[in-house]
Amino acid sequence: MRELAVPQPPAITLWHDSRCPGCQRAIELLRLLGVQIELVDLEQAPPNAEQIADVVRRSGGRAGDLLRASGAGSQPLGLSAATDEALIEALAAHPELLVHPVGIAGDQARVGRPPERVLELLIPALPDGLSPDDFARQLMQGKLPEP
Repeated sequence: MRELAVPQPPAITLWHDSRCPGCQRAIELLRLLGVQIELVDLEQAPPNAEQIADVVRRSGGRAGDLLRASGAGSQPLGLSAATDEALIEALAAHPELLVHPVGIAGDQARVGRPPERVLELLIPALPDGLSPDDFARQLMQGKLPEP
């Protein structure tokens, strides 16, 4: 297998849950690429409201993007019509509602749903025309695309 020359950020911070298969896949993909990862276990070190707001800003999305789709516990909290500010406060108070994994690098953040989305933090390092999902599939098969 040839070595892949990918300019990488100095590190990617990954919010994760150690029991989550998607989180484990994201970690595996980043490690295969030799990316330095700072792991933040959401159960052991949940983010505060300021950190959550910062991730929302870096992702270019909305606070609702960080709410788990399963919504375990979100209905009793009445979060379906909540403002971003209210949602950020609720996520900080109830970190079990946070989606995972979430990758953070430089001024960007990505929700890892699917886990291959964290590879978008390495763009423009991916070869032209190759999606993060296709790249991850080839990487897991031990194949590296031609430059």
